[in-house]
Amino acid sequence: MYGESALPAFGPAGAWQPTSTGYTPLYGASGFGNVFNNYTWTMGVSAGRLYVGTMDWSFVAHDLIPGRPVDPAGFGADLWMFRSSAGPATAVDTTGLGNYLNYGIRTMVTDGPTLYLGMADPMNLRTDASAGPEGGWELIQLDIR
Repeated sequence: MYGESALPAFGPAGAWQPTSTGYTPLYGASGFGNVFNNYTWTMGVSAGRLYVGTMDWSFVAHDLIPGRPVDPAGFGADLWMFRSSAGPATAVDTTGLGNYLNYGIRTMVTDGPTLYLGMADPMNLRTDASAGPEGGWELIQLDIR
């Protein structure tokens, strides 16, 4: 559904070259169009909709990629939702559900119209709330109505 029609492959001539994957993505580029979504961590179904939680490393990357602008508004894990198998996903949240230090949605449990999201946040030593959000693991209750 999301992906690339070509990816770099190291060829016999000793160089990287675009190589066809044999697929044409239906809805967009890998990572739901976000290059910093490096994988899907968890999924769950609630109210007939599929929810997908990603690992978004943009906050970690912003100091590692000199000269490449990383938009702080996009920091934090992404939660995507498919209403059906016949259409693209829509973003529920792309900012770590209110804490941009949450770089992943590691686990998801559904209970009727409620999603419980276990967040991944490696900044566990960040404990000064006056400097921004606090680090550490969070469990978030999200009511879907």
